[in-house]
Amino acid sequence: MKDKINAFIAPGNRAGLFLALVVSGLLTGTFETFPSFPGMILQWVALVPACLAIYAIADRAQAGEGSGGYNHRKRRPLRRFFSLYGYGFIFFMSEYIVIYHWFLSMYPLEVTGMSRGYALAVVLLGWIGLSVLGSLGGALIFAAAVMSVSFCRLRLSLLRPFAAASAIPLFEWFETQFWTGVPWNRLGLSQLAGNFTATLMTSSFFGPYFTSFLIVLVSALIAYAIRCGRAGICVPLASGLFAANLAAGLLLIAFSPSAGSVTAAALQGNYSSTEKWNDAARLGAVDKYADMTFSAAEAGAGIIVWPETAVTYNVTDGSGTDIYLSSVAKNSGSVIAAGCFEPGEYGSRNVLRIYLPDGTHSTSYVKRHLVPFGEYIPHRSFFEKAVPPLTEIAMLERDLEPGSGTYVFDSGEFTAGCLICFDSIYEDLARESVADGAQILLLSTNDSWFAESRALHMHEAQARLRAIENGVPVVRSANTGISSVTDRFGRIIEESEPSVEATVKAEVELPAHRTLFSYLGNSVLVAMLAVCVFPPVYSLAAYLKTRLPKKK
Repeated sequence: MKDKINAFIAPGNRAGLFLALVVSGLLTGTFETFPSFPGMILQWVALVPACLAIYAIADRAQAGEGSGGYNHRKRRPLRRFFSLYGYGFIFFMSEYIVIYHWFLSMYPLEVTGMSRGYALAVVLLGWIGLSVLGSLGGALIFAAAVMSVSFCRLRLSLLRPFAAASAIPLFEWFETQFWTGVPWNRLGLSQLAGNFTATLMTSSFFGPYFTSFLIVLVSALIAYAIRCGRAGICVPLASGLFAANLAAGLLLIAFSPSAGSVTAAALQGNYSSTEKWNDAARLGAVDKYADMTFSAAEAGAGIIVWPETAVTYNVTDGSGTDIYLSSVAKNSGSVIAAGCFEPGEYGSRNVLRIYLPDGTHSTSYVKRHLVPFGEYIPHRSFFEKAVPPLTEIAMLERDLEPGSGTYVFDSGEFTAGCLICFDSIYEDLARESVADGAQILLLSTNDSWFAESRALHMHEAQARLRAIENGVPVVRSANTGISSVTDRFGRIIEESEPSVEATVKAEVELPAHRTLFSYLGNSVLVAMLAVCVFPPVYSLAAYLKTRLPKKK
């Protein structure tokens, strides 16, 4: 069997390489988008075909033969690069085309008022366009990984699985650095089947990319055992890594101390994006959320979160709405986090206004990571001319202003940080809030754009990852759902169904200590980068040593 696999996924068999990359990409995208208990386990081996392809391409490159070679005597550098780049594009495009399928559920984008033809163009552009954008960046990392693996020769041969395993985590981080990257392709999403989160708990030590690295490394080790016959070393190591990661997670859940608890509630008024902007809904929404707040407070909720922009207009200190919200907090005796707008320097800001039980306005958290083409238009002048339909998605006439601080506040009983919508898919934003003292994260969002597609669940799953990484509970309020209360281990205590009016309430434990990740951040990426860079540097040093004249 091993010989047949190696013969099929061989340096000279383009069809075998193509199929291996497509299969791994489709499986990974499916497990991330539709997490299940079988998928949670299978994800640890789903990348075996892709890793076999990486080894095969690297072997051909090392020999300088065929389209994958980069021996300067036999292949032109540009052709070598595009060959490696193309293989990487195939893998990531196969993954993304599954992940972004939910764009189809947004058609016909009635809330924007655009024609059906325009809406279809936007939906297809979102689905295919974002898949292509992500794949263009991923292919670069893939090419770099293949080149790194190809330099792992002789004494460095056992570094091959580690070099291969560093590619995807580095790309996951890479995507968070630019507006074009939307990090929906987290391998950790595949591990969120039900409320079993033990395989993700080590991310509280070294962050989400460490967990991704472990998942890929297990596949890379198994693939190396198949290709090079190192089963005696690689299979026990792969099994040991999986078992150790699982055991560490179970122990962390069992023995992590708490520092008291608080009862929290998330309100879901079920105002869709189509409804919430009309005048009648604007007038009635605040009263409706006030009534829901009083009911939640009577049920024992000490902190109550409203959805993103539940109040669809600017609120200023001393205004009628500000005074009204202050009275709601005072009369309910709870902390209120109300989603609304505030005026900024050149436009409006998307904020959570925090009111304490005594009625005082504590602070306003300003959304830090705005949604491209939803809350601002990147390179507006270009897209208005090149792709006009994209600029029509945004409901606002002017770009919103992003925030820059965590605005962690002290209620007297606990300290809390805030996130709004897109903020929750960027781990550094949650970590910064916890580093500034937050014991609980309040998350306000509007996911009605996603209808009832898988994007609803994927977005909620990102919040669960932030809870695990930082060891803090997350209270998530969405206009039309899914609203939920998640504990500090990423387990959902209570959640709502989408597209219904609901109040989600639960008691959550507060952490006694910060996680190691909240101190170290993503420093583990430095080690992964070093693993990729070391083989070519070592080979270059060895080459120069043989070429330089020896001193007599």
